[in-house]
Amino acid sequence: MSTKSLYFGLAIIILVASCKQNDPQVNAPRIPVSDQRLIDAATAKVGSYFVYQDSATGVTDSFGVISFTDNYYYSGIDNSYFENIGYLAVNDTIAGTFPPRISIGARASGVELSIWTHGFLGTGAAVFFPFPGIGNVQLNDATGTGIRFLPKFSENGHNYINVYEVIAHDRQIHSEVWIHSWFSILDGLVKFRVFDTSKSTTYYLLRSKIIK
Repeated sequence: MSTKSLYFGLAIIILVASCKQNDPQVNAPRIPVSDQRLIDAATAKVGSYFVYQDSATGVTDSFGVISFTDNYYYSGIDNSYFENIGYLAVNDTIAGTFPPRISIGARASGVELSIWTHGFLGTGAAVFFPFPGIGNVQLNDATGTGIRFLPKFSENGHNYINVYEVIAHDRQIHSEVWIHSWFSILDGLVKFRVFDTSKSTTYYLLRSKIIK
């Protein structure tokens, strides 16, 4: 290799290295999920399951966790990498009357809950709620939005602590579907109502197995 070619090659390497150093994505900070309560809320490994009951019919069905994620994603708006922890639970009988999928995710600033109601790849409702410090926000049935923190919550013979009651309507995926949910930091989604066009269906958590 000639001296001229060597210098040219070194110049290319220096140029590439300089571009990487100036790339904001390369130097972007990483924001982990540091609150253990959030980590617990979003952690359910494969093999975990949740059994729900339709309050109107008494029919029960289970949701099994098929995937668990713990990775970082880049946000160009914030120029930061955010840790994302979460799991996806799928209804064992997709053709039934229960919603086919439920997913829970956590970032440093809060929790995201999504419930799909129309087919495995269909539509549903999603909500992101900040954590903690949201106890003063009131529910509003008129607009279908709101959130509040319940230190204690009893339902269907079960007692729960640290429950977030959330009505999701403003961030819905489907204009005719929205959800009213009760989410426990320790036990996951313990109760939810799905409003689908003209009907409302309520589901209660009967039992679960959560693998951390």
